[in-house]
Amino acid sequence: MTLKRGGKLTERERLVLSFLALGMSNMEIVSYLNVSNKTVSIFKTVAMQKIGIRKNANLIKWLRTPEARAAIVDGQPL
Repeated sequence: MTLKRGGKLTERERLVLSFLALGMSNMEIVSYLNVSNKTVSIFKTVAMQKIGIRKNANLIKWLRTPEARAAIVDGQPL
């Protein structure tokens, strides 16, 4: 399922992206949130689909942009 730009990130998607922006690994996020690796992967994948990003390297670049800050911190639509 491919989601289109224009949606809002959920609270959990924003939280996972925030942790990634801080440099945390998936396993560190798993430990912090006390959820499974699969759960973190799903939140990350769905967020990437909403953002329109396919590669992890591009996600890391995007996380450094003002658009990312607005979407993650302020909860603005993409």
